[in-house]
Amino acid sequence: MHARLRYGLEKREQPVASEITAHYEWLSISVICFVGVLLRLFSPAMKSDLWYDEVCSFVVASQPFGRMMRVIYLGADTNPPLYTFLLHFWIKLGNSDTSVKLFSLMFATASTIVLYKLARQLAGRYVAMLSSCLFTASPSVITYSVEARPYAIFLFLSLLSTYSLLSTLQEAKRPQTCQARSGRLWLGYCAASTLLLYTHWFGLLVLAAQAVALVAYSPSSFRFLRPYLNSLLLIAGCCLPLILLLRNQLVLQNSVGGYSWPGKPGLRVLTGLGAFLAGGENPLALILLLLVAAIIANRAISQFKRNGGSAVLFLLSYAALPVVVVFAASNLLTNNSFFVNRYFLPFIISINILSGLALSRLNKRLACVFLLLFWLFPLGTTVKHWRVTETQYSQAASELAAHASSDALIAHLSPMSYYPLLHYRRKQEVTERILFTHAGTGYETAYNLEGEMLNSDDLIQAGDELHKYLELWLIIDSTDKDAHLSEAYERIRSDGNFILESTKQIRSLRLEHYRLRSSGPSRELPELAPTRT
Repeated sequence: MHARLRYGLEKREQPVASEITAHYEWLSISVICFVGVLLRLFSPAMKSDLWYDEVCSFVVASQPFGRMMRVIYLGADTNPPLYTFLLHFWIKLGNSDTSVKLFSLMFATASTIVLYKLARQLAGRYVAMLSSCLFTASPSVITYSVEARPYAIFLFLSLLSTYSLLSTLQEAKRPQTCQARSGRLWLGYCAASTLLLYTHWFGLLVLAAQAVALVAYSPSSFRFLRPYLNSLLLIAGCCLPLILLLRNQLVLQNSVGGYSWPGKPGLRVLTGLGAFLAGGENPLALILLLLVAAIIANRAISQFKRNGGSAVLFLLSYAALPVVVVFAASNLLTNNSFFVNRYFLPFIISINILSGLALSRLNKRLACVFLLLFWLFPLGTTVKHWRVTETQYSQAASELAAHASSDALIAHLSPMSYYPLLHYRRKQEVTERILFTHAGTGYETAYNLEGEMLNSDDLIQAGDELHKYLELWLIIDSTDKDAHLSEAYERIRSDGNFILESTKQIRSLRLEHYRLRSSGPSRELPELAPTRT
């Protein structure tokens, strides 16, 4: 009787213990998400101006729906259309910089929750908690969590797709599998993966990495090959419209010389990618130290294989495949290179979960020390850049609003300064154009003309046409290193009809003020306080 009573009490206590664990689990992840939101809201990236790529997304999304879809169809945006499509409706609620960045922040916060669930599937609750802490504090993740580009939603959907696939396979392994539930899980995987491909072209690499990683993680997954292939066929069918869009983008890119600005990647570029995935050079060094400490603390290789070897193989293959493919393609293709660090953002989760696994091998005091050090990096960056943020475009717009007369011309060498200054100089009655010469335009200008983001009214030729303006404000953005821009600049500097009055450097922007010789007394531009570069 006592045995039956004790057995009954144990059965009642198990659900209670499970509920307490679940409550503590979700309380912890809620705290991590809350702290992550604070880190992002007060980060330098949140307070910075929108830069060229972000303003381009905003400009396209701000167009009337039909005009927006035409620009997307022509391939003016190098990404698939989902982010721009959603942003079009979001900015109807508010079009400030903060509002646009909050749209990305929502998906970034949701990514933390999905990462936790994915890491728990791979390695358990403790590793999932550690991985979520590392993910939340990653400087690279923080920066792109608030960028007005598709990277936050790309990260979220890649996590959701991978988590859905693992959940589907785990459900299929159960002795009594519900066919209806299994079917819903496969449909969920198809939906997440389809949206992923409509967000970024590197979504194709996510799906390829999933396939390779699954073989490493669970060789027995071959028996699920048929439903998996059926899912891929369904995803492919849903993404057929993207073929035409990709074709238009490639035609547009090749018409202006190809997508080659990142350059051919080498070993130094791989080192830079490692630092990006780690969150910086200092976090990379700390991760390497952590791995050494974990290996020392976990000397028995057989124990390592029992406690996390399959998860490690999954994560290593998940991260390695995209790097190898893009590195090889960028070096083999003549006019195209795609090795851009931020495109690899979804694969940063491998570093976070691997680091979480390494932390779990240490005693809890040492793990807390490492965790604290990882959290100090974003806090230190926030404090360091609290008063010095990337606001050069709004500063330049304010200077021009204060000193440029109505008969002045604001001339840009590149759209990379033209779009942001137009964004921050709204409703200003001063003519603003992009310079070109008889030899042609730079890459960015040509690309925007072909994609109908710009037209001839946005351009002005360096030469006699400039002489009808009494003042000339030349804007040079050092982030555009196109060699074609130097010719237009030299035409201005060698034009004897203009006198250089003053120059001003605002971080990456250089403002040069010229006066037409016959326009009367000069108007000096007061010197700014020195700015950091």
